[in-house]
Amino acid sequence: MIAAGGHIDQLTRQLEESQRRLDIIRNITLELNAISSLPDKLNRILKILHQQFRINHSMVVLPDKQGRLVVKASYGYGDQKHDEHVDVGHGIIGLSAIHKKPINITGLRRKKQYMRAVSAGSAQHEQHKPGLQNPESQIAIPLVSNEALVAVLMAESYNTSVFSKDDESFLITISQSIAVSIQNAMLFDNMEELIAQRTAALEKSNQARDRLFSIISHDLRGPVTSFHNISKLIHHYTRQGEKEKIDTLFGRIDKSVGRLNHLLDNLLHWAMAHRNEIRCHIQKINIVHLLGEVTAIYEEQLLSKKIQLNVHAPAEAFVSGDYNTLSAVFRNIFSNALKYTPREGTITVSVITNPGVITIACTDTGVGMAPERLSSLFEFTQCHSTQGTENEKGTGLGLLVANQFVQLNKGTMDIQSTPGSGTTVTVTLAAGN
Repeated sequence: MIAAGGHIDQLTRQLEESQRRLDIIRNITLELNAISSLPDKLNRILKILHQQFRINHSMVVLPDKQGRLVVKASYGYGDQKHDEHVDVGHGIIGLSAIHKKPINITGLRRKKQYMRAVSAGSAQHEQHKPGLQNPESQIAIPLVSNEALVAVLMAESYNTSVFSKDDESFLITISQSIAVSIQNAMLFDNMEELIAQRTAALEKSNQARDRLFSIISHDLRGPVTSFHNISKLIHHYTRQGEKEKIDTLFGRIDKSVGRLNHLLDNLLHWAMAHRNEIRCHIQKINIVHLLGEVTAIYEEQLLSKKIQLNVHAPAEAFVSGDYNTLSAVFRNIFSNALKYTPREGTITVSVITNPGVITIACTDTGVGMAPERLSSLFEFTQCHSTQGTENEKGTGLGLLVANQFVQLNKGTMDIQSTPGSGTTVTVTLAAGN
């Protein structure tokens, strides 16, 4: 009877253990199949180890892009910081990672005491490792999928063993499933990041589209409407025989045509740069000669607003760049300076030669820009048109296009501005050989 009772007790324990294993498999399977982010996945895996195996100290270490091992989740360490590094090939984690095999060490404190004794008590420097400072036992289990190391699971204890032998074998058996689950969490995170990037790009594209429609419907519609009104006035004055007024209207037509051409040029330039359709023909350019051509275009407007133009430049200075795009750069910079400089103001253009680079600065005594305007100056979705000192209109694209073209020429553009005190736009280009 005693033997039968012992046998029944043994069967009961086996059934209880089988039930426990089934519960563990069910819980782990539910967790491994759940879709979640990588941090959540790792933390929940460690929590299951604590609940099902009574593991009080554990961590998951993942290889990073540089080949280092990094702690990405931990349980039971209080203020234990994540992102600590572990050297591959060093310590139980590093050795398990490099050999892709489980390592179980017990009696650590006795081994340390022995090493201190045989070293005649000399203080040996021990490399800092994440985790407990003086554990009695440690186990590291590599989580491998398709022969590639996904992570290392490390558990440790102040007791003589972390797991029972059966639990250790069981955990090793399901380690590949854990590795696949971690990989799926990584894919989920990457997918979410990709979706966020695509969503941000789509929103930016929609904002650019809305901005473009705004320019077409407002800024470009103005000159067209002006032509329509001027046409009616010409017809009226012709019937009245008022030739002097017709001559005045022709001047207005010239200004409207010039403004419309400038707006269309900037829209075309922006669209081409946005689609990477502009090809630069890099050559040696006399930047002083190019600046002379640009300022000559605006001679009449300078006279009209009685703005003084000062040019400080050597007889010649050569840059390496594309003539057409650089011409557009300085037309936009100079046009902006002219637009926002009040009557009887000053615009100063300076060309400074330095070893390897040429710096061109355009300084005006205009209205200047507020800091928040400067911060969004090169964003098409944020740029907006501001009327000039004599109600000159624009699209707000000028400096945006200029900056894009400067970058195409491997240069840099910097803008310094103070409201009420003016603006300085500085372009730095490679010196021509």
